[in-house]
Formats: sequence, C-alpha cells, structure tokens
Amino acid sequence: ASRDYADSAVSCKQGDELLLLNNRLVCAGSDPVRVILDGLEQVEDMDDRETCMVFRGTAADAAQEEALRDAIEERWPLLEVEFVDGGMCVYHWMLGLA
Repeated sequence: ASRDYADSAVSCKQGDELLLLNNRLVCAGSDPVRVILDGLEQVEDMDDRETCMVFRGTAADAAQEEALRDAIEERWPLLEVEFVDGGMCVYHWMLGLA
C-alpha cells in the first residue's frame, strides 16, 4: 500500500501487501503469504479449482515463493500450483485460477 487506507471491509497501512479480487480490495497485511491465502479463501468455488498459476514479480524472492507454494499446497492439496517468473516491477505476485 502506498498510504494508510480504510473502508467498511478492509484497512491497511502504508507498506502493507494488498490483494485485489475482481478489481476490489479484499485483503491487506504485512505477511504476503497470509494475505494471498486469505484472498484465495474468498474466491468463489475455490475448492473446485484445478490449477493456480502464480506469476512472481521482481521484488519477490525464492524463499517467499517456497513459503507460498507450501501454504497453498497444504490448504488445497489437489490444486496444481505452477510458478512462473513474471518479471513484473509493480506487483510482487499475480495469480490466475482455473
């Protein structure tokens, strides 16, 4: 987050990780893995999804990738998770689901 923000559903502090779902801010916090997991929990029919493609931005590192992979695979063991170097400068992570 570039600044502190609050609305009726979500609040964040400058520097927090943000998660947008369908162009709507749904989660924020200092731990990117926790924010992503909380956001995935809000995806409609998440337990029925088969594939998660995770694009890693330039600011994300291998340790964060490993932690994120482990957390997603633990929560959704039947979900196929693929990581790709996305090269994004602005976003740390972008996820696509099918």
